Amino acid sequence: MVRDVAYGAGLFVAVGDAFYSSADGVCWMRQALAAPSVNGLSGVAYGNGRFVVVESGAWRRESRVFISPNGTAWQPSATMPAGELPVIDRVFFGGGTFLAVGQEPNPSTAPGYHWLVMTSPDGLSWTRHSGPTNSGESYYLNAATYGNGVYVAGGWCTNPTTQGLALVSTNLTVWVPVTGFPFSVVNGLGYGKGRFIAVGSSIATSSDGVEWTNHSVGPLGRLAAVTFGGESFAAVGEPQLILSSTDAVHWTQHPTRVDGLHGVTHGNGSFVAIGGYYTDHPRGVAVQSGGRPQVCLQALGLGPSWEPGVRLLLTAEHGHTYRLQSSPQLPTASWIDVSSISLPPGYPDPVRLIDPAASDSHQRFYRVVSP
Repeated sequence: MVRDVAYGAGLFVAVGDAFYSSADGVCWMRQALAAPSVNGLSGVAYGNGRFVVVESGAWRRESRVFISPNGTAWQPSATMPAGELPVIDRVFFGGGTFLAVGQEPNPSTAPGYHWLVMTSPDGLSWTRHSGPTNSGESYYLNAATYGNGVYVAGGWCTNPTTQGLALVSTNLTVWVPVTGFPFSVVNGLGYGKGRFIAVGSSIATSSDGVEWTNHSVGPLGRLAAVTFGGESFAAVGEPQLILSSTDAVHWTQHPTRVDGLHGVTHGNGSFVAIGGYYTDHPRGVAVQSGGRPQVCLQALGLGPSWEPGVRLLLTAEHGHTYRLQSSPQLPTASWIDVSSISLPPGYPDPVRLIDPAASDSHQRFYRVVSP
């Protein structure tokens, strides 16, 4: 599953079980972690000439950080100075600073969790800011953003019922809770056109990060992320949620077959959202707003001895023709057509594709193009 996406230095970078990079948001390259991650990579941001990726530390008892100047060559950077079993959910960049947000357990004598904010100018050294210990209460941060000299972090808390949580700061040291936040869970934050926007169990806007106005758009589901770019806002979530707006108040829903979208960013003139399909063959996927047909291709491995070749699954928009292409190496000077298929409306999904010429003695790379 893919969990977050960012744009910088002419490149989209997405993270989940590995690092993914793309120049256009359509064709992606995967780079595995040198050491497998128990929890996966949970957040990515770009700023000050580098990408910074964070990993949740819930099972490692630490939160690892990775950095890259170009989105393709990665190296471990640091271990965040958090307490026992920290959970870092996301990382953001704004006002010249990276902000990683999450939570960690209260001391053993006080059940519950307190919120956690880590700040860094470069992804190498981190400063810790944690919330107070309130026995029996839990505070979780999922998002952060920056605008007009103000930092805002958001999430939710139990006290004893679920309440929306928003914190504001002008100096990254003192974080002040917002009273009376208008909905229960904040999953994403953004800033554009002079206003903050929060999404989660609803949508709300604010001019200063302190006073918020709720803009309910109906029982859609759960929104996971929001961003601003190209004079528009885009929000994504589940089930099958993509919304856009020019004012963050009035929203248009766009059809998608992707079960859940977890992150969205803007770059190179388009929005790119990432998430996955929740099927018998779970798989990550990216959706790009530029109008090209969207495709998800997953390798299943070699076929049986009586049916040689490589088997792949294809999930794509109906009403288009697609070509499966292969190459023995990357980068490649040319791609070779393997097969083609047309997907009329209502065609069963996913489609099984076979490259009969492939074998286990040679590596082979694949892509799908349309037409």
